[in-house]
Amino acid sequence: MPEENERLGTIGRARTPEQFKAMQETVGKGKCPFCDYETLRKTAIKEGEFWIMKSNDFPYKHHRSHLVIVYKRHSKDNDIMAVPPEAWAELGKIFKWAVKKFRMKGGGLVMRFGDPEHNASTIRHLHAHIQEPDLTGPAKATFAKSEEKKAQDAKRIKGFVDKP
Repeated sequence: MPEENERLGTIGRARTPEQFKAMQETVGKGKCPFCDYETLRKTAIKEGEFWIMKSNDFPYKHHRSHLVIVYKRHSKDNDIMAVPPEAWAELGKIFKWAVKKFRMKGGGLVMRFGDPEHNASTIRHLHAHIQEPDLTGPAKATFAKSEEKKAQDAKRIKGFVDKP
């Protein structure tokens, strides 16, 4: 399946039929799913001047908690260079707040940036993931995919498209 609206995201990297459908409704129609701040605010857990935090709509397997912290300004290719120092400071405060609020025992703070081929991102709007594993299986973040994995992804996406 050809990748649509590459400046916004890659539908071909959707992990589930639900994520695929949601991306068709946003990225597939030329809309960034993270730029609709009014909708984000309806599900926000915490909001600052620069960031909005919410639960991930499509959490990875084997996670007790999977939160997303979305930067309030859209920039091409997840550009971290445009983020001012005070925004980085706020991100740290929100991260620490979430760890305390959700009583996280450990996990990871993951942020992909730059060229999508070097970070395996789905959405091209700068955001971070707070991931806490549930210890039932491998909890991970992907930054690059092999040609074999890309072929598996394409086959999975074809299955989403072919479903009635």
